[in-house]
Amino acid sequence: MCNPTKIAAFLISASVLLLIAVVLAGIATALAGSWWTSAANMPIMLAIAVLSASAMGSVNAAAAEAAQCTVAPCKEAGDKLFAVLIGLAAALAALTAAAVAAAFIAVIPYAGIAVAIAIGVSATAAGITLAVASSALLPQLDDCRTRASVGTPSGLVEFQKSFGLIAGGALALAGGIVTFKPL
Repeated sequence: MCNPTKIAAFLISASVLLLIAVVLAGIATALAGSWWTSAANMPIMLAIAVLSASAMGSVNAAAAEAAQCTVAPCKEAGDKLFAVLIGLAAALAALTAAAVAAAFIAVIPYAGIAVAIAIGVSATAAGITLAVASSALLPQLDDCRTRASVGTPSGLVEFQKSFGLIAGGALALAGGIVTFKPL
């Protein structure tokens, strides 16, 4: 049975994990410019990889729940949300892989521009996708189910509408900074 509240709960979990990863990325960026501090980046990048992999798990759980929403009466809204969540999971997989790679070269100051760009691009893609899923597609599904009288409006969906936009925006902004900072 389609449950937008469960989808919102999984996306809230992913959003929290990704906001923590953004804070850690800021710390890693500050430490990257010195031989004295760049060695601390390895555990930070590994922590970012764990956070993004955990967020990917939450997104996959949300996608599994959204797959149940791809039937009438809200098939179109369910299909769109499901597709975007699969895209978000793919972006988080790329971010996780890039963070693992960065852990091994992040200890060298100014090294790893290609990996930094991969992290930035995947973080930006994940942030934009999270913002769209949270602020547009999930509320659209919730509204459709309410109008079709097969569900009631969800407070968690309403919360994630704003929180996901903030988390996605922060992730996209951080990704943009990381992408263009090395150039």
